[in-house]
Amino acid sequence: MKQRMSFKAPIVLFFLLAINTLQANAQTESVIDSNNDSYITMNIFSPISVQNMSRWSVGYIQGINEKWKAGIDFGYGNETVSPFNFGHIDNKNYQLWEVRPELYYILDPARKTKKYFSAELFYINHSSIFRDGEYYTESDGKMAYDKLDYKREKYGFNLKYGFIIPFGKKLGMNVFTGAGLRIREVRFSNIVNPRIEDEEPDDDYFGANKHTTREGVAFGANFSLGCKLYFGL
Repeated sequence: MKQRMSFKAPIVLFFLLAINTLQANAQTESVIDSNNDSYITMNIFSPISVQNMSRWSVGYIQGINEKWKAGIDFGYGNETVSPFNFGHIDNKNYQLWEVRPELYYILDPARKTKKYFSAELFYINHSSIFRDGEYYTESDGKMAYDKLDYKREKYGFNLKYGFIIPFGKKLGMNVFTGAGLRIREVRFSNIVNPRIEDEEPDDDYFGANKHTTREGVAFGANFSLGCKLYFGL
């Protein structure tokens, strides 16, 4: 269950640095769209993620007034509709859904490119069937198995900083980064041929696989990087 390092971080950081450079000398421009407009969004990274399970993620954003917007994203993936699991070729029969409500505060509504801060809540529900692997229980240590059912629930919040960049009156891009806290609960069931394994040095040095190999509840930091296309209604 090895995973590769995500390529999303350098791409999004490049976008953020480029936009900040352009904004340094930008003048206040007339607003292209009304802040009360509504938008449909689509996350362009989530279907091809190599760090997380790939999924399709779409959302809706509604302007409240010139400073505030509210939105919600829904994500869903499984082996059939999300075939681009480059980092999870051994993770079959998976199903994942998520929901992410978010509140946006626009820093300068008069600018064409709008900088914002936002607060996002999230909940993720992920189930899979794993075969011929190993995991760590809460009490018995390291176990090997022939097959098991895997269930993960993750929830928490992120504080984010981003840019809403219009390409025209109805089309644009939302680039963001952020961090927060998360709670993750992992459970294994219907285990076929469980057996105790000798403890070995943990090769999961960066903790990339802990969400698929460690049973129990874990608290930790959560990081957010992404890019969405938006379409005005």
